[in-house]
Amino acid sequence: MKRDSRLSSVLHALLHMAEQDGPVTSEALGRCLGTNPVVVRRTMGLLREAGLVTAERGHAGGWRISADLAAVSLRRLHEALGEPAIFAIGNRNETPECLVEQSVNAALEGAFAEAEALLLERFAEVTLADLAEDFARRHAQRRAAKEQDMQDVIVIGGSYAGMAAALQLARARRKVLVIDAGQRRNRFASYSHGFLGQDGVDPARIWAEACRQLLAYPTVTWVEGSASTIAGGKDEFRVSTAAGDTFAGRRILLATGVADRLPDIPGLADRWGRTVFHCPYCHGYELDQGRIGVIATGAMSLHQAQLLPEWGEVTFLTNGALTLEPEQRDDLRSRGVAIEETPVARIAGEAEVELRDGRVLPFAGLFTATGTEPASPLAEAAGCELIETPMGRQIVTDETKETSLPGIFACGDVARAPHSVSLAVGDGAWAGAQLHRSLVWPE
Repeated sequence: MKRDSRLSSVLHALLHMAEQDGPVTSEALGRCLGTNPVVVRRTMGLLREAGLVTAERGHAGGWRISADLAAVSLRRLHEALGEPAIFAIGNRNETPECLVEQSVNAALEGAFAEAEALLLERFAEVTLADLAEDFARRHAQRRAAKEQDMQDVIVIGGSYAGMAAALQLARARRKVLVIDAGQRRNRFASYSHGFLGQDGVDPARIWAEACRQLLAYPTVTWVEGSASTIAGGKDEFRVSTAAGDTFAGRRILLATGVADRLPDIPGLADRWGRTVFHCPYCHGYELDQGRIGVIATGAMSLHQAQLLPEWGEVTFLTNGALTLEPEQRDDLRSRGVAIEETPVARIAGEAEVELRDGRVLPFAGLFTATGTEPASPLAEAAGCELIETPMGRQIVTDETKETSLPGIFACGDVARAPHSVSLAVGDGAWAGAQLHRSLVWPE
């Protein structure tokens, strides 16, 4: 018998959302529920219409519960979902001519009506707060057991670099725990390019398939959540999560990725990953040699403006971020780059730049050199050395990917530059092998 699991799925998602400090993306909820993010968005749309959740747009957006948990009953959620049928059992024929079948229908319908009334009455009594309290009790019991389970490596960050490292360790039959907050850097993009074998594939699909393959190894454990603290030292680390769990591990791998510091221009963040980019190798080809705008943020932007004529006709919008020297102007003009020094007011349409003097410049796509910083404060809080690079702050590692703290390693965008999915995967694979070597030869 096929069951309608929508109410169960919504309860599952809302309880996870209640545990988070900020908004939760459709992609993260999709992973949690094992379903497509499109299905999540459709369902969350129904809850938003009922006043139960809100949607936050932009770079760090997602879904957030807007109602008091104690005021959200199962009955209210059932109504928000369109009151799906309570019972899968039904009549063989809704309008029978047979008197026997009419009697059967009447008996069944009466019984169903009475049972449904009782069930909906119970639905009205049970709230999300009740479920959250029960979850907290079960969680505390499980937490006590987890603290006694020593992992070989705790990987903090389950994106491409973190999973690539975990895969090497899993294939060495090591116990690996991955803690992932569901904040992939490229979650705003619909397609990933330049990754051999996956060119043009939705990055969410790449991630999901990689996760499926990784979790096929019995020594890998996956935890949805945010790591909040690292304590202890080599061979006896303790990692705590925002949900209150504590895990023990011999080594730590920081694969938390980076967050992009976007220019403070109205409309830009909403288009990030769709028509505003930072890497021409990832997104330049699809612009089909159309007009390209480069919005300056600093000295690195000059390099972008010099490189991007390989992909189309370029206009360099200095936006007050830098002053060009005469030789730099000459170099740009020799490459066919137009220089526009009127400040940018906002981004509109698909990729239209509105200037402060009222002019509107249409482009096929826009590029900007974002600054980056570690997406999590864990490395700095733990005492790992960080360094400022032309692309932003990153964790310092040696050739084995070990940080300044013994036993803590780092890989991916947070520990190297430049950045791409391919480079992150390669860096993660190397880090995984080096972590394994550190366990085999600990001195």
